[in-house]
Amino acid sequence: MRINEYQHRNGLIKSIGLFLFDLISSFFIPNKQIEVDNYTAKILIIRNDKIGDVVQNTHIFKEIKTKYPRSKITFLVSNIGYEVVKEDRFINNYIVYNQVFRGKNKLKNYLNVIKKIRKEKFDVGIDLRASLTNIIFLLWMGNIKKTISYYNIGGGKGFLTNPIKFVYGKHTIDFDRELVEKGMDFEFVNKYPKLQYSVKDFIELNELITRYNLNVKDYICICPIASSLDRQWDLNKWERLIIKLSENNKIFLLGTNEKKEILEVFKARGLSNNINLLIDKNLRVLSLFLSKAKVVITNDGGIMHLSWTSGVKTIALWGSADKTMDKPLLNSVVLDKDKTRWKEVVELI
Repeated sequence: MRINEYQHRNGLIKSIGLFLFDLISSFFIPNKQIEVDNYTAKILIIRNDKIGDVVQNTHIFKEIKTKYPRSKITFLVSNIGYEVVKEDRFINNYIVYNQVFRGKNKLKNYLNVIKKIRKEKFDVGIDLRASLTNIIFLLWMGNIKKTISYYNIGGGKGFLTNPIKFVYGKHTIDFDRELVEKGMDFEFVNKYPKLQYSVKDFIELNELITRYNLNVKDYICICPIASSLDRQWDLNKWERLIIKLSENNKIFLLGTNEKKEILEVFKARGLSNNINLLIDKNLRVLSLFLSKAKVVITNDGGIMHLSWTSGVKTIALWGSADKTMDKPLLNSVVLDKDKTRWKEVVELI
């Protein structure tokens, strides 16, 4: 364990603090490797953060259940992430909980969640976020027999029974997969994420297709609004791109009600008869809808991950995030948002 291992994710001062914290806590709470019967294990998996992170973990549940069909999986997930996985037939139970000690009624919410975790008496707990607060306050405080996570991202080695060293330079889906593989002692058959859908999701998709009189691959989906400025492609470029593409294509602008006014401006300035808005759409239905599109154009974010994991051609305007870890993979083109002109995107379609 070296300080520079922490620096890939943290600032120097924070990295030194985490290093010393792990060094001291590991001395007082020495690791004791624990093994359990994976075939009948009660497993808690934690991924209580953003849409894109949850999307990229959607194959994990099926892989565990295929290898250990008698195991029972509980997924602790954020409220927005829950919408992605709520129809997953490989998950037995859910605990919907955002990041520890955030939001209103922080202590009350935490006490309710830790009570649920302790009541279940889990055999295995896996924190996919490698979060120090998750490791201490959910896994360790949850009295889980075997606890697994990467320790050299956010610290917490002394609070894990089975700490695993993170190796940088890989994609998120690879290091999440390897964490589960090493912790649960098996190898994945399928490397790539895949959402699970309900019959109702397919019915809603067909209603959308019928409502707009669409055929497969004859429309373009665009998500022009990013969650933060460092991920946002210039809005003027988005406007020029949307105006141009709307001349000869059916366009669907994706977004939330919070940013609806911006999307309405884009619609008004383009060939409005060819532009439609999809606002706050069910994320699983949206994934299916994206899969039928000709192409999806988006900033870096949750829609980008819904897009490439659905198999559709994806053009991503990339911001400041770590491209090695988070870029779209299959059938995707990644462009630098600060250097790319709107005409260059048109040429790729």
